[in-house]
Amino acid sequence: GLGLGFVLLTFVVGDYLSPLADRQGHLLKARHLQQITVGQTGAWLREKQPDSLRSVNIQSLSPEGDMKGIRIFEFDRQGVLMSVTQAAHGSFSQDEDAWLLSDVSRDEFIIRDGQRTELRRQQSPQLAWTSGITQDMVSVALLKPSRMGTIDLFQYIQHLEENAQTAQRYEIEFWKKVFYP
Repeated sequence: GLGLGFVLLTFVVGDYLSPLADRQGHLLKARHLQQITVGQTGAWLREKQPDSLRSVNIQSLSPEGDMKGIRIFEFDRQGVLMSVTQAAHGSFSQDEDAWLLSDVSRDEFIIRDGQRTELRRQQSPQLAWTSGITQDMVSVALLKPSRMGTIDLFQYIQHLEENAQTAQRYEIEFWKKVFYP
């Protein structure tokens, strides 16, 4: 009974309290530095859509959860670049099915008969962009896997596998957390 109690205590502290405290520490640090970032290139995420593939780059995340320096590259199923969207800032909508982008520039390549024939440029002050990439996924991409909870790791591994990305680093950390207690 005492051993089982220590196993549960270890699991709760390692899986909930430690990541929560670490996340709060990062947010406190971010408040002083005004952003959370990963090196020079930021965080890269990939998302499959029924008719396209998207690669998303986010330079940094503010302590309030707003994104800065967003670039979205959209490819067709053959890997041909269809559009590039850039936004200075972005936030997550309440239902988390869309991002609310501001100061947006979008370049769209029109392809006819397999050839690029036209480039359309659009500027808009705001744009709602539908995406399955949630705020948790963005923050996960900016944090180390050891600082994530077991459930967050599992959900992120599922996202990576659905988008044909390597999840080995996260799987190893997931199983470490499962078997540690």
